[in-house]
Amino acid sequence: MEKNKNDIYKFTSNVYRVVHYKDTCKYDPSKYEDVHKNDSFDFETIPTRIHNSWELSSETQGEDEYKKNYGNPLSFVYHHRFTIVVGKNESKTYIKLFEYTRTREQGKKYFKLRTMVNYISFNHVTNSLYVGYISNYHKKRKFSKRVRKNGFREEPLSRIKSIINSHLSGIGKQDSEILFKKSEIINKTIQSFLDNIPGSDNYRHLEPEEQLYRLHLDKWGVKLSNNWNAFSLSYPQPKKKDFVKNKMKYIDVIMNIHGLNGDKIKKVLHQVTRFQGTDVFRWASNFFGKDFLMSKEPEFLKQLFETTHYVGNYDNSDLLTKKEKENAFMIYKLCLIGEIDVNTFYDHIRMINRIKNFEEFKWDADNYTKFSEEHYDLSEKLGFYTQGDFTRKYNEEFMNRVQEPMTLDFEYYPVLLSTSKEYNMESFVQSNCVKGYINRAESLIISLRRGSKDSKDRATIEFKICEINGKIVLRRVQTLGRFNQRLTPEWDDSIRLLDTNIEKITDEKLFKTPSVELKIGNKVMESNSVFKRSKFHGKHDELFLIWEKEGITNIQSRNNEVYLPNGLF
Repeated sequence: MEKNKNDIYKFTSNVYRVVHYKDTCKYDPSKYEDVHKNDSFDFETIPTRIHNSWELSSETQGEDEYKKNYGNPLSFVYHHRFTIVVGKNESKTYIKLFEYTRTREQGKKYFKLRTMVNYISFNHVTNSLYVGYISNYHKKRKFSKRVRKNGFREEPLSRIKSIINSHLSGIGKQDSEILFKKSEIINKTIQSFLDNIPGSDNYRHLEPEEQLYRLHLDKWGVKLSNNWNAFSLSYPQPKKKDFVKNKMKYIDVIMNIHGLNGDKIKKVLHQVTRFQGTDVFRWASNFFGKDFLMSKEPEFLKQLFETTHYVGNYDNSDLLTKKEKENAFMIYKLCLIGEIDVNTFYDHIRMINRIKNFEEFKWDADNYTKFSEEHYDLSEKLGFYTQGDFTRKYNEEFMNRVQEPMTLDFEYYPVLLSTSKEYNMESFVQSNCVKGYINRAESLIISLRRGSKDSKDRATIEFKICEINGKIVLRRVQTLGRFNQRLTPEWDDSIRLLDTNIEKITDEKLFKTPSVELKIGNKVMESNSVFKRSKFHGKHDELFLIWEKEGITNIQSRNNEVYLPNGLF
């Protein structure tokens, strides 16, 4: 690709690869099948080849090898060219990333060609940004393309960086010099683009994506707020007609396209640091009431626009009195600062609405401690009518040994969960779905707590109970922190020590298979557990644990209906 007068910066790399195959192959009977030819007189068996089997000989690289074997039917040849072009003409400045891939398979005479160009351009005339791609641009008809205008929320420069990084990382496996210069090439591409957009000198202090957005708005004559960049990734993005309609005032445009009004809201929007849309604000307005919400401090309203909380469907607050809504509001404020998971809040509403079909219940909780107690009380009441109360029973010697404190940089307290209340409280504190594991015979759950036995700084750990070659094994299968997040490295030593202790306990044969007691209403059911062969594990002679009374597995534990996205537990 020749350099032309509009090019500001250009970089090209080529990768050539040749895979050589032998001109003979071994006979393999499994590659053949018998075909029976049937007519009215006889049967004939004909060996028929299913497919060729090429045997690899060697692999080489480089342009000379590629040209040498260009027409060699015993070779697979591959050429990939990646080109970066930053250019400028009278109407626009642009980045174009060209991909050219030409391949021919062994034994074939024809080549396959694939082309692609990704691009970003800033139009100096319309002051607009265009981002898109054309796939198979070498074809006149069978190609595809896409272009988006002013798609700032897609972070187009980050996308360009990602594409370049991906290609240069792959090329760098063959050319270490390119890998070494990768960051320099990426920075040169982006900076050459920004520096050649007229008027960009005024925005050097901003991040690249912000430079484009600010330049675009200033050239349109928009009257910006001090926190204009808080809205750069919001949806939908304002159009030119929206600015004209609102006298080019930025916050007025944001309020208009989102259906917001009022001086207090305008003041709040001038203070937000990252605008996440209006879904949470609208939910809170519907649930607590618009007048009630607008009477609250601006900082709370600001949090509603900044939070990324999932918005639930539980917006029916008609069954709550004015006082109950005030209590619920105090708990919702704890959700916004991360003290309580918002999904647990929605679950609280759902349970109250359900329990009122059976008995009266008031939302009295207005702080963390009261809410945790009330949440469990709700689950107990609802479970009495609809679900079961479990108690897993482990042998005392095992429980004593496994729950011995461990001393490292801190005191660590392993707590073996046994009752529905313990499982539910672990789910509440950790914001996970471990409460649903109590009826799984093969799942043993330990809550490892740092600092004290009641600490909220904890890891929820699942061990699978199985029998391999006649020996009981407790195998750790899940180890996660709050919100099912991965644990930080500072937990590694305590987890390893717990694994060692568990292994010692099982080696000493102190672990006995658990039993379970299940209460449903006024009825009590008990069951032992037994090992059963698993049809899913063929590698080892492995048996997995089940309850002797298998119907227990189909009964839900109390408070086992919280929806937690991305939850493993």
